[in-house]
Amino acid sequence: MKKNLIVLFLLSLFCIVLSTDSFAESPSQELFTSYNLWFEKPDSLWSINYQKGEIIPAGTKINSVNLKRNKVVFTTSDNSTEYVINFTPKYHPGITLEQFRDRLFTNKTFDQLVRGFSKKEIEGIRSGQIVPGMSKKAVLVAYGYPPEHVTGSLDMNLWTYWSNRFKKTAVNFDKSGHTTGN
Repeated sequence: MKKNLIVLFLLSLFCIVLSTDSFAESPSQELFTSYNLWFEKPDSLWSINYQKGEIIPAGTKINSVNLKRNKVVFTTSDNSTEYVINFTPKYHPGITLEQFRDRLFTNKTFDQLVRGFSKKEIEGIRSGQIVPGMSKKAVLVAYGYPPEHVTGSLDMNLWTYWSNRFKKTAVNFDKSGHTTGN
């Protein structure tokens, strides 16, 4: 009897563990990219999100998401290409792979992501550009989260991104949280 209870307990625990990571295997709702993602090779994107190469636009529908040792692997619904984002923990102190994944994807369509944004902000997001007067929320949709090892908080008025491995891009915000002459 005791053995049966232990087996039942372990089986229940196993089922709970599987269900808590169900996001990665089979999302229960439609998923979309939360922000623009840049890549030069589909199998080699970087969590720092270098603004170089082609763009997977914010609001792109996602078919599948899986986590593999410091990697987020996903496919979009418009093609069968498998994209692999290499997560580098040293650039994201305090952020787990699961938290990073949760930032990448949302249940919001593009129209829902940009609700309340100005026409100028939406045009900037669509073109992958930061334009003067963009709100912090619009910058997040256009460029994603700035790497935490340099920009420790979204409350800061200077966010640093990378155009490539060697060139940084500074995004300055005024006191009202809108970009200045970027």
